Amino acid sequence: MQAWIGKIQAQALEMEIAEVKVSKQDVILALTLGLPSTYGAIIISFSAMDPKKLIIDTVITRLLNEETHQ
Repeated sequence: MQAWIGKIQAQALEMEIAEVKVSKQDVILALTLGLPSTYGAIIISFSAMDPKKLIIDTVITRLLNEETHQ
C-alpha cells in the first residue's frame, strides 16, 4: 500500500511540475480507484464521510490501517 500511495503522489507531483492542476480530490480518486475489490468497504465509508473531512491524510491513514487489518 505504501508503494501504491507513493506512486500516486509521485504522479501528482510530476503533473504539477508540468503545470497541470491536480486537485486533492483528484489524488484521492486516483488512490481509491486503483484499489482491489477487497477495499470495497473502506471506499464505501469514504463516500459516506463529510467531504470536509475527506482529506488526503485521512484517506492515506485509513488505507494503511485497512491494509494492516486485512
